[in-house]
Amino acid sequence: MIHIDSWPLPLKTVFGLSPFLVGLTGLMMSAYIACSRDFLVLISAIQSNPWFESQKRSQGTSSFTSRWNLVYSAAVFVWVMIGAGLVQASKY
Repeated sequence: MIHIDSWPLPLKTVFGLSPFLVGLTGLMMSAYIACSRDFLVLISAIQSNPWFESQKRSQGTSSFTSRWNLVYSAAVFVWVMIGAGLVQASKY
């Protein structure tokens, strides 16, 4: 068995912080999409789903928080609907 206690401190630090760095990268990517012109492409790409359309109407696109929530709503839609095979990927 591997004993972490015998590892050098820099290696422990890298292994301890790496999950947070990966998560922070994802947060930065979604913040970039919410602030860029790619956001308009994202919200216009999914038009035939009533749930996502209601999210767009209820949250709006004026503030950073609402745009960021819409980015995550689109990610949830793609992950759940297409990943579960409920929607054909070629349709979108």
